[in-house]
Amino acid sequence: MYALQKRTTHNIHYESLEAEAIYIIRKVGAQFRRPMVPYSVGKDSSMVLHRALKAFYPSKPLFSLLHITSTGKFREIIAFCDRSTAKIGVDLIVHATEHGVRQGLRPSTRGSAVHTQGWLSCYGVLIRTRLL
Repeated sequence: MYALQKRTTHNIHYESLEAEAIYIIRKVGAQFRRPMVPYSVGKDSSMVLHRALKAFYPSKPLFSLLHITSTGKFREIIAFCDRSTAKIGVDLIVHATEHGVRQGLRPSTRGSAVHTQGWLSCYGVLIRTRLL
């Protein structure tokens, strides 16, 4: 059995940050027609996804997940991404960067700066084509 946790300044600060994040996510859900949450399966995007799920619980979330890949992902990551989105019932939009496909871009062999540039070029394409 877990002991009751004391309400410390740290916990109160964390709770206020989480409440603010949930407020912002709900506001975005109310203001935009097709909101999306970027989902790389990393810890940052997983935390945003968790907050977004909390924001609309118990209803189904009002957003889709956007996964941008450079085609250099491990099969396990792709499978986890597919299972996670199926389990929570949200649409998963996957976009492969043209830059990554052309150059066989893999973050582990090319470095994060090149990978980030490929992601940013893809993001620009999505904005120009009005997918975002």
